Amino acid sequence: MCLRTTGLLLGMALVLSGHGEEAGGPAAPPFKTIRFEEDYGYLKDPQARQDVLDPVKYIELPFRADSYLSFGGEWRERYQNIAGYEFGLAEHVHDDYLLQRLLLHADLHVGRYFRSFIQFGSHYAFGKANDETPPEEDRLDLQQGFAELRLPLGAGTVSIRGGRQELSFGSERLVSVRNNPNIRRSFDAVRAGFRKDGLAVDAFFAVPLELKPGVFDDRDDDGQRFWGLYSVWDQPLFLSGPNLDLYYLGLDRANSDYAQGITDERRHSLGVRAWSKRLPWDYNFEAVYQFGSFGQDGLSAWTVASDSGYRWSELPLKPRLALKADVISGDRDPGDHTLGTFNPLFPKLAYFSENALVVPANLLNVYPYLNLELTEFLDLTVGWDFYWRYSTRDAFYVNPFRPLEGTAQTQQRTIGSELSLDLSWQFGRHIQINTAYVHLFAGDLLRAVAARDVDFFMLSGSYRF
Repeated sequence: MCLRTTGLLLGMALVLSGHGEEAGGPAAPPFKTIRFEEDYGYLKDPQARQDVLDPVKYIELPFRADSYLSFGGEWRERYQNIAGYEFGLAEHVHDDYLLQRLLLHADLHVGRYFRSFIQFGSHYAFGKANDETPPEEDRLDLQQGFAELRLPLGAGTVSIRGGRQELSFGSERLVSVRNNPNIRRSFDAVRAGFRKDGLAVDAFFAVPLELKPGVFDDRDDDGQRFWGLYSVWDQPLFLSGPNLDLYYLGLDRANSDYAQGITDERRHSLGVRAWSKRLPWDYNFEAVYQFGSFGQDGLSAWTVASDSGYRWSELPLKPRLALKADVISGDRDPGDHTLGTFNPLFPKLAYFSENALVVPANLLNVYPYLNLELTEFLDLTVGWDFYWRYSTRDAFYVNPFRPLEGTAQTQQRTIGSELSLDLSWQFGRHIQINTAYVHLFAGDLLRAVAARDVDFFMLSGSYRF
C-alpha cells in the first residue's frame, strides 16, 4: 500500500500543479489554516486576478456594494504506517492505512458588515486494521456554518459570530483546530470580538461536537461546555519587548478519566504567553494555572512551556537551532482530595510529534531540534524529544486523553524518547507535500507495562483552492 499511496500523492501533485498561478503580477496571499480568515475582497480589482481559480474566489454580487461570494476547498490524502500501534498494545500491532479529507466551503459577504460561511466535510479511512477512532472517519457532515456581523466601534471593529465554527488561539497549546488528524475540530459556538490596531479580544461560549461516522449525524457533546476570554497584543509592549497574550478558559466535562478516578470536572485556566518572532532570536513562553473541582475534590494544576531558537539567515540553508521544553503537572497524591493533573483542554494533535501518541499531562520533556530551509519551498526539521513523568504517582496519559493502563502503579519515571524527521514541500500556492518519520524508543515506564517501541511513517499531500 505504501508504494501505491506514494504514487497517488505524487500524481496528485503533478496533475493539480497545472492549476496554479499564472505568470506575472503580484503573488496571491498564502492560504490560512482557518479558511474563513482569508479575505478575497482585493480581487474586486480585475488587475489583481493572477490565479486561474480567481473567478471562483470572487464572484461579485449586484444587489449591494462590496458584496461577493467566494468558493474554496481542500483535498488531502494522508498515508500512515505504524509498527507498534498504540505502543504495541493494540489488537493489530502493525497497521497501515490511508486517510482522506475533502472540504468544500462557500463564503458570502453582503456589504462590509455581514458575512455567512458554510463548509462541508467528507472524511474516510481506507485499509485500517484496527477500529477507526472518532477523528478519522465521518462520511459527510457540516464542518462549519455560521453568520457574522461586523460593526465599527470608534477606531476599532466589533464582531458577533454564531454557529458551527473552528476555534484556535495563540500557539494552539490549549485550543486548536486539530489539523493533523483526518477530521478538524469544530464547535457550536457564539463568539464576540473586538479589534483595534494591535489589540484583539475575543469572548466565546462553545460546545464541542460528538463525531459520528454517518451522514449529517454529528451532534453537540452534552457532556462538555467550554467558554473563555482571550486577548492578544501583537505589538511590542516596549522597544524590542515581547508580544503578549492573556486569557481565561473554562471547561465543564462529564466523566473525565484520570488515574485518581472518573468523575465530572469543572476547570478554570488562567494563562499568559510572551512571544516574539523578531530575528535572529525568536521565543514563545507560556504559563497556565488551573483550578476548580473534580467531583467532590479540589483541583490545582499548572504548566510552563517554552520554544526558543536562533536562525542564521546569512548562512546556507538558513539553519535554526531551537529548544522546546515543558513542565506539566501531574497528581502527586491520589489520596489528598486535590487533583493535580493538568488538562490540555482542546490541544493540537501532533502536539509533540506527528505520531500524536503523547498527551501534555503529567510530563517533563526536552526537545532540541534543527530546522533547515533546503530551498525556498522545502523545509527539513530534525529533532529528538525526551520524556519523563512529572509525578510517579500519576499515570502516563495518551490520546485520546486517557491514562495508559498500569502506568499509575509503577515507579519508573522515564517514559522514553522520540527521534523525528519532518519534511515539508510547498509546491506552488495550492499544493503541499509533507512527510514525517518518528521512532519512539520505549523507556523503563513503557516497558514495565509491556509496551514497545513505535515506528511511525506519514506521507501527506493536500490541494487547496
